[in-house]
Amino acid sequence: EGAECELHGLYLNDGERLLDNFLHITHAQPNCRSRIAYKGVLGEQSNTVFAGKVFVYPEAQKTDSDQLSQNLLLSDTATIDTKPQLEIFADDVKCTHGATVGQMNDEALFYCRTRGLGEVDARRLLTHAFASEIVNRITVEPVREHLGKCCGEGWKNSSRRSDYRIELESFFGDRECRLRCISYENTSYRCANRVESAFGDSRKSTVYGR
Repeated sequence: EGAECELHGLYLNDGERLLDNFLHITHAQPNCRSRIAYKGVLGEQSNTVFAGKVFVYPEAQKTDSDQLSQNLLLSDTATIDTKPQLEIFADDVKCTHGATVGQMNDEALFYCRTRGLGEVDARRLLTHAFASEIVNRITVEPVREHLGKCCGEGWKNSSRRSDYRIELESFFGDRECRLRCISYENTSYRCANRVESAFGDSRKSTVYGR
């Protein structure tokens, strides 16, 4: 009783590889908390599967669980099959789950271009921004730097990233500015309305990693 579990993951897939992620958390006692936050960056003709399940027993009252799968497609041929699931048999719980899939926001990409970045560097910056929420949780510095380099391919200068982030947040305005840099279309579902529309269009949601 009172236990906590947090699972954070980042997967990078390219070529024609198949990557399969399966997660299962069982809540068997009351007053427990769990968090699943997985992000994926997919390129070329890669195919990725995310299947996460949270199971709550009848005895596990006051469970607090959240599950989120976010995916960035860097090509038109990359695919993701994402299926976060909840199986709840208790009646006093707080459980949410959701998934987002989409490509880069053309407006954010254009804005980076107007600030002097080439298209390749702009895409690297936005990809790094998307992945950094997970990367920054890594406490082993060599691993964190290597993974950050893989995500952004050279965007290791934190002061330069911060400068562009301030400009991006200013461009997109004050309202949830951190959620405006990577665009996701056709969001499958969200519980508790945790992913909002980016530009007043109910068909779009956006995510910007810290």
